[in-house]
Amino acid sequence: MPVTGAKPDGRPTGPTGLIGPTVPIARIGPTVLIDPSGPTGTVTLIKGTTLYITDSSGTTSLVKTSAASRVTKTVTSSVKNIKPGSVVTVVGTQAKDGSYTATSISVANGG
Repeated sequence: MPVTGAKPDGRPTGPTGLIGPTVPIARIGPTVLIDPSGPTGTVTLIKGTTLYITDSSGTTSLVKTSAASRVTKTVTSSVKNIKPGSVVTVVGTQAKDGSYTATSISVANGG
């Protein structure tokens, strides 16, 4: 059963929480909240093992990587490849009945 409500600062939550300020997440099965504690944006430069990531406001962050840094890559798929137990991130609009119309769905590894 989805968990809904509001974050302590009053922002509404999605089916099981929020990634950042606006991206609802959902999980089929136990609730998982994801807290991305790093920058999101475009890689504008790579120097050795350091990535320079520029966000939508133009702020550039230096990200130091190592052999222990886990890297994942997204590939295009379809809804028919989502199975029960898949961990998904849904971006979309919420209807009055509480359901969502997805504009994009990301599936984590193993899904």
